[in-house]
Amino acid sequence: MAIRRESLVSLPRKSAKQDAESLMAKHDFDVVPVCDDSSDLIINFWKREPDPGKIIRKAIRVEDLILASTPADHVLEHMLKRQRKFFFVRTHMKVTGLVTVSDFNDNPFRISLFSRVAILETLLCKLIEKRLATEQIVQRIKGRQLDFMHADKAKGFNHTPIHYLYLSDLLSLCLEKGIHRELGFASRSSFEKMNSLNDLRNQAAHTNRSILHDYVDVQQLTDRLFKLDDLSFRVRAVLHHECDIPLFEEAVKLPAGSLASE
Repeated sequence: MAIRRESLVSLPRKSAKQDAESLMAKHDFDVVPVCDDSSDLIINFWKREPDPGKIIRKAIRVEDLILASTPADHVLEHMLKRQRKFFFVRTHMKVTGLVTVSDFNDNPFRISLFSRVAILETLLCKLIEKRLATEQIVQRIKGRQLDFMHADKAKGFNHTPIHYLYLSDLLSLCLEKGIHRELGFASRSSFEKMNSLNDLRNQAAHTNRSILHDYVDVQQLTDRLFKLDDLSFRVRAVLHHECDIPLFEEAVKLPAGSLASE
């Protein structure tokens, strides 16, 4: 997800402060890497300070670095824990890239996120089809999706009804038919917190919708990613545990504050 060195907007070693100011103003940057003339490796950087108009040139220190192999979710967690908006990326002992908060709105992360949501939708479809009769699923199909289903049938495409439901419909069915209890959610309100995953899905699917609007959204995104993985794990566990013994005796105790905001 990080921007690699060869794609970065940067300055040469001998750049002056006014060069950095001009480049920052042109691109609305808070950070500009400085690269070595011979090797093209990042050697230090210009950074905008909280004081209006003040920028300084800084050496890259260990607290500015993150491994290139770090998963995107963990980068977000590091940003939260260390109160940072960017990291330089380290490959072995070389600084080779930069990742910022704004990169979480770009295609690499968006595509990865949507694929994870799509996997959850597929898992929910499988579980709901196992638990509900076809008639119960069809009753949930409304509006344009119902028109699409009839049009497809008229053309000879007999897709199963579950594929005409949105993620929000799948979540609602789990709640209405009591499937949420099988997934380990002790109350309706605890499962209703999963509805924010529909917002996450729409953010990932529509390129005109930002995933992060500001640094303060990092906490919300981190919480939603936790929900996404948690619900996917629960559905997978139930699908692979087909027996009479309840898999979840009670709702899993989550870390304080991790999901309480939504």
